[in-house]
Amino acid sequence: MRAALPLTTLALLTACAAPPSAAANAAEYARQRLSRSFEPFDLQAAMARVRAQEPGAVPRHAARHIDQQEPLRHGARRFHGSVTPVAVSVAAGVGTVEVKAPGTTLNDRAQATFVRLGIDSSVTSPRGAGLHVQIFGSDDDLFSGRMFSDGLAPARADAEVRGVDVFPHLRYDLVAGDSFAMPMRIGLFADLIDVEHAAHVERTWTSVGPRVVFEPAWHLLGDAERGLDLFGRFGGEFGATWLREQFRGGDDLDETTRWAAQVGAGLRANLGRLQVDLGYQLDQIWFGSTSTELYGRRSGTDVLRQGLLLGGTIVF
Repeated sequence: MRAALPLTTLALLTACAAPPSAAANAAEYARQRLSRSFEPFDLQAAMARVRAQEPGAVPRHAARHIDQQEPLRHGARRFHGSVTPVAVSVAAGVGTVEVKAPGTTLNDRAQATFVRLGIDSSVTSPRGAGLHVQIFGSDDDLFSGRMFSDGLAPARADAEVRGVDVFPHLRYDLVAGDSFAMPMRIGLFADLIDVEHAAHVERTWTSVGPRVVFEPAWHLLGDAERGLDLFGRFGGEFGATWLREQFRGGDDLDETTRWAAQVGAGLRANLGRLQVDLGYQLDQIWFGSTSTELYGRRSGTDVLRQGLLLGGTIVF
């Protein structure tokens, strides 16, 4: 009330000194201001008046006040709008694992299960990064009915084989068309394969090295959002391997080389952000010759993994 009285007095003095029309306007202004000072404050009405002045509330063709003008954008902002989609995939299936050790009776295959996990960044960009992990394990009847030396005496060779493969890599889209695409993955792998016999004998291959994988895909039906693709997988690798044998009466360690090839094919259904694929995968691994205390000098060991996997991928 005290703040309004000086303003009202000033307005009345101005009205007296001004022309009749100006005096009338000043008196009306003073009357309205005095009446508003006694009105109750309406928060919702005040917020409505503020929102009415937002940049989005002003038509594009209307002239905007300088406070309503937005700065021009030069490229993507660092934090807002620069996040690219990430794809997470899970697959599982059944198949077989075959192990061949030339010069011994250890030549057999067993039923196995496979689990494959993956995460890929920047899936909508021509370049990205990813991490793929595959885990497998066989039944315990590998080499069933065969005999071998456990280090001290002849024993049954029944065994099971387990393994894990980790593949961090970079992805480059060599071809990225509407009907055909060719991503390439290049990186380093780390692989462990363990054959454990019931007779307390264990052989473990630990390998590392470079790997390259090509994944061509042909679009068969539908569009980019919903459709059906035919995909393939072809890859190769070379690395160093450390073989460790543990048996009754001792253990031994040797170094060798490893070669491997990957072949696969399948169908993929695209359902928006979700992809479902069914595919066949074969991995052939050749280990170089070794010289260990239990088996002596051998020409090497071959491991063949193959399976049918059903999986899904979701894009975040």
